[in-house]
Amino acid sequence: MRLSFALPLSLLSLVCATTVLADQAPLLDATFYNGSIQKAPVTLIDIISQSPNHQLLMRLLQRTKLIPTMNMLNNSVFFAPDDEAIQKQVEGTPYSLWDETLWGADQGSGGGRDNIQYELRQHLLYHLLPLPNFNASAEPRPPLTFPSANPESHSTLYYPGKPIQGPSPAPPPGSPWMPLPGGTLAKMPQKLRVVETDGVKLTAVDWKGEGGIPLTLVGEGSNGEVWSLNKVIPVPPNLGVVASSRPSLDFLTSNLPDALIQSLSDTANSTLLLPSSSAFSALTELERGWLQSGVADDDWALILDAHRAQNLGNGVVWVDGLKDGDFISGKTAEGSDITITREGDEVKVNGVPLEDRDIYASNGVLHTLPTLLLPTERLALTPEKTLVALNATAFVRMLHSANLTHYINGSGASKGQNYTILAMRDDDIARHDTDPPEDDDPDTPGNRNRTLAKRAAYHVLSGKLHSEDLKDGMLVKTELREEGLGYNKQMLKVGVANGGLTWGDARTLGEPLDASNVLIYFISHLLDPPPSSLLLATSRPHLSTFTTSLYSTKSDAVLARTASTTLLAPLNAAWEHAGLVGDWLLSGTKAARDDLVKVVRGHILADILYTADIKSEKPHQTLEGGLVGVGRIGTGNNIGVRVPDSNGEEGRMELREGEQDIGRDGLSRTGVVHEINTLLMPRSVDLTLGKMAKGARAEVMIRLMTKAGFSWVLDGEAPPLDNASMPFPFPLPPWDADDDDEENGPVVPPDVPYTLLLPTDSAFSSYNLTQLQSSRRALTRLVQQHLIPTITPPPPVLGGPPIVLTDDAQYRTLLSSAFKYGSVSFEASGKAPSSRRQQPTDESGWLVRTRANKPARVLRWGHASGAGGGVLLIDRVLDPYELTWWERMGPPVVFGAVAGVAILLFWGTVTYWWRRSGKSTGYEVLEGEED
Repeated sequence: MRLSFALPLSLLSLVCATTVLADQAPLLDATFYNGSIQKAPVTLIDIISQSPNHQLLMRLLQRTKLIPTMNMLNNSVFFAPDDEAIQKQVEGTPYSLWDETLWGADQGSGGGRDNIQYELRQHLLYHLLPLPNFNASAEPRPPLTFPSANPESHSTLYYPGKPIQGPSPAPPPGSPWMPLPGGTLAKMPQKLRVVETDGVKLTAVDWKGEGGIPLTLVGEGSNGEVWSLNKVIPVPPNLGVVASSRPSLDFLTSNLPDALIQSLSDTANSTLLLPSSSAFSALTELERGWLQSGVADDDWALILDAHRAQNLGNGVVWVDGLKDGDFISGKTAEGSDITITREGDEVKVNGVPLEDRDIYASNGVLHTLPTLLLPTERLALTPEKTLVALNATAFVRMLHSANLTHYINGSGASKGQNYTILAMRDDDIARHDTDPPEDDDPDTPGNRNRTLAKRAAYHVLSGKLHSEDLKDGMLVKTELREEGLGYNKQMLKVGVANGGLTWGDARTLGEPLDASNVLIYFISHLLDPPPSSLLLATSRPHLSTFTTSLYSTKSDAVLARTASTTLLAPLNAAWEHAGLVGDWLLSGTKAARDDLVKVVRGHILADILYTADIKSEKPHQTLEGGLVGVGRIGTGNNIGVRVPDSNGEEGRMELREGEQDIGRDGLSRTGVVHEINTLLMPRSVDLTLGKMAKGARAEVMIRLMTKAGFSWVLDGEAPPLDNASMPFPFPLPPWDADDDDEENGPVVPPDVPYTLLLPTDSAFSSYNLTQLQSSRRALTRLVQQHLIPTITPPPPVLGGPPIVLTDDAQYRTLLSSAFKYGSVSFEASGKAPSSRRQQPTDESGWLVRTRANKPARVLRWGHASGAGGGVLLIDRVLDPYELTWWERMGPPVVFGAVAGVAILLFWGTVTYWWRRSGKSTGYEVLEGEED
């Protein structure tokens, strides 16, 4: 408590002297050990005051009001720091209570805080050991003994406790000069050990007698002894500081949370039985890693409670007071039983010998153990702890932020279920977890937590997936449930190649680790949940034509708002293989856009179809309203895609080496994307020769055919049978017979598919179109020369020509109905095409010719809807063959000449024979008549 007054030193000396003279008679001599014999001092204060080496100490005793206290003691020992020790203490702790009290300085934070300098007083009381009282008149004063074997502990007058908080109006409960029992050591004073080693007396040694401060006797008085020190005895700090300063407890104290360290400092009357660093070797490397993670607060609290004694003795148990065979029983704060037993020089806790014992602290005592008192099973690792132990704390934080911890601690709906976790270590995740969510994600605006939850759930897979059970291209279920999938689980593609394992585009690092109900794989970077089908397709340049068509037909909005779809995305090459069909669809006219809408939406299936689910061919509804058949071809891995009942050859989903992102099973937020190498043509799309001609921008030929009355061919209609304005009658040829002239009567052209040999506009650059159109016969013949009736369509080849093209192939045209030289023939140009569906190129193509002129090169083709027919775009006009004069007149002239010669020969022969017979023809006389 705070004193409200202080006596002058001279008066105080008088009072003390009077008290001693009154109570202690006769006077006892005291020997002063300074090299000479003087008049013996009477008390400890007299010894100190007359010692030339302790004048600073005397000043401190005056300032801390300890002179009355020391004079009231019957028998005590005072360990007196000499002036040099005090000066070192002041220099070592500038602006401390020592400095302020000694020199009256009011510097720093502690100057003039109370008139008894409580904290400094407490420190000096730790140097004062009360010895057993004695009757000075009946017996000699018992001196302080120094054992030579085991150190001996003594109680001091220092009762550790909180500093006083201010003056109190209540009277003191006892003498204002004497310390009262209480404080943070179960109302017991702090202890101090002494020992004699090799003739040197020491104090402040540890329980083994090591360390300490040498003592030199200054003098013995009637009420005790004064021993000089060359160092101030440090006051034991609290248990938090004591434990942190012990090297043998480094593992515990360096990883113990600050709050628990603070609890060691703040909790009074504590007996700690802390495990040393070697005790943690009983744990696995992962278990130690978890404890070192910085987030194992609960387990550290459990460990600390298991080593904090409760209900043990009076709360603070110094084992040096136990005799052989003695034991103390109690419980730990965690609830386990604990027994401390003394067996000879050994002290055991639950049968385990203590390593270090009786380490003093201001609020208790510390003992150390080489083993854990807590069963290691209580520290068994959960998947969460395992992840943290493996330096995946950032990943675990992501799961916590997404409220997905039940997957890694076996709680809630996940209890009893098995999972595979794709985790990432902290040193890798820092490079990948800073990217913002995709702008394409509709959950991003104002709801980043939901996006984070989706990303985290994509790293949790259903079931334990061992590497030996995985196959290349396999799809595995994650715990991410997408609204766009009808809240079904999102899939993740697995890659197995060259001994490596990939999850999506992330590589597996190291071997998997089995932790309870979870199998953990570490991956090279965090996975992003699949984007939308549109974004996925747009990110691939080889699908640019299709994705552009999605946007231009506003099908992107339809695709975005439709859940659970399968996008069959044709490659750019598929549009190229479509030739004039693709040219028409991309021509940009209103009619072409209408067809393009049907084609694009005819590639979007209204259900989710992963390749693993594809077996035999089954029809699937499209957003266009039609059907698309998808099924495996034979027993191989090829998958066919076609419009049912169409003439097109099955297309095949294409899987490219090293690019499994889309090829097959390109996962998206609303379904799946497959690449196909064909352009599907819904049955609702009517592809006519006229549309393909417009796609080829062959306006001249379109105009000429319309002028000649063949617009019905362009429009894909039947011949106008009742049309009296037919520009010409011609007999129906036997299209499968030889080119002989027919004798059938005149009829209209046959109602069969036609293949149009379509010259480009530039092919007419040398023609006088006005003159051509003015001659009905010439115009009609020209158009007829370019129309091939396709009586027997060729076998369907998707993307191939509408007629079979081979070397020396010959086809009759409409001109062949009236003219034997109206046929056209084909021949290969350059090397043979590598595929029947390959469009012509400069290096590989076809030539077509008539009898009249040079051959024309086939540039592109397109296949019409329906039973067959199509368009072959050529670079030259095929002129009808015109007969020469000799070809027209030569046969009749030759025939007439031959006939005339034959007649002359006949009559000449007859005349010759007659004359040769020698008879003359005359009149004969009738019988019965006379001249």
